[in-house]
Amino acid sequence: PVTFIEGNISNFTTDALEAQRFIHRLASNADKCYGVCLALQHAFYTDDTKVVYGVSRAAVARDEEVPIASYLSEPRGCAYDGSGTIYFADKQANAIFSLPGNMKQLTHQRDMVKAAELEGAFGVTVFT
Repeated sequence: PVTFIEGNISNFTTDALEAQRFIHRLASNADKCYGVCLALQHAFYTDDTKVVYGVSRAAVARDEEVPIASYLSEPRGCAYDGSGTIYFADKQANAIFSLPGNMKQLTHQRDMVKAAELEGAFGVTVFT
């Protein structure tokens, strides 16, 4: 379930505590994430350094993050196109990179392909 919090600051604390019942931590290895995307049975996200991680969407495996790629310069977001490809924005490299998102099992250090050049790439959205 998704909970939207409405109201003024005085009732925010009560509503936020109620909403926490529905919030589940994706992983515990990154203090900051600059993008989260779902692709089939996995969730992918980028941390504030140079790493792209993947975790299983299965509830029993959420804390088993796998570093998918660690050679991006400054990853800042990801998107899944629904057809088997995940795209990652790399701000410092001024580019969008892609990798196959249809992996049945998460594997370390996947090869990525430069899909486009985009100055200061920060976030990515795919329209199909």
